[in-house]
Amino acid sequence: PINVLKGGLNLQLEKAQATREIDRVRILNCVACRSLDEPPLHEHPAYVNVNVRLRSIFALAVWPQAVEEKQVQELGLSNVLAGDGLRSSLNLCFAACFESFDDDHLELFSKALNGTSLELLELNFFLCEHITDLGALSTSLQLCKRLKHLHLNFR
Repeated sequence: PINVLKGGLNLQLEKAQATREIDRVRILNCVACRSLDEPPLHEHPAYVNVNVRLRSIFALAVWPQAVEEKQVQELGLSNVLAGDGLRSSLNLCFAACFESFDDDHLELFSKALNGTSLELLELNFFLCEHITDLGALSTSLQLCKRLKHLHLNFR
């Protein structure tokens, strides 16, 4: 459900809870490449990287449902996904929201691609008949300088 996934868009690993405190300590230390039994750091660059990646995973998971519920912009999904500058591949299918996915949604998704380090991009717009303008997508793809493989399905 979208309410569960929304929580992941603001995830902060360093503030998360675990069933046992020792598990939380070891997870944080593992992420920070430290001895597992040391007290965890309150901040670490690796926490930031993990947070960004996890948030983008949640953004991708919620995107089709957010289209259906007209919450893509409200949830800031474009910014969350764009923030994952280390992502090299992306595969997403919008067929589940084909009745609602339109040019405005394509533009919001395209903003997430601007200047990313994607090398592989596969997008499925199967049955998305409300898409009539590919301009925003085309512009965003031109800014993906590392892109080597592109597959777009509009059938």
